[in-house]
Amino acid sequence: MKDLVGKHIVPVSAGGGVYKFVTQWQQENPGYKVEITASSAGVPYPDRLKEVENGKYDALILPSNLGEQTVIENQKLDIKASEPVSINNTYVLIHKSDENKALLDDVNRVLKELKDDGTLDKLSQKWFGEVVVKYMK
Repeated sequence: MKDLVGKHIVPVSAGGGVYKFVTQWQQENPGYKVEITASSAGVPYPDRLKEVENGKYDALILPSNLGEQTVIENQKLDIKASEPVSINNTYVLIHKSDENKALLDDVNRVLKELKDDGTLDKLSQKWFGEVVVKYMK
């Protein structure tokens, strides 16, 4: 994030996770000022990627689950994605009850099996263009 100081960043949704992340990062790193603009424009992110490529903006911060790598490759854009600046885990929430104990055990067991046998890596590569499960705890 420190590399973005002084750069022109694509505006982000004021109610979104990226805006929250950047403003929280700013509070935790007061010695660095990343200029981020809130927007409600609703510009599709493939168009935002093109705006980075054509120099309108220096960088775009977005969740990595939007298929940006596929857009970059399909449109032959001359931009590169960085390593993640933040990792947010996703959880399966199951109501805590005696009747759901078996369900919870099954979900946890199957997720572990899929991770251990490489299936999650393959699915991640297929759908996200990278192995995002390497960031899982």
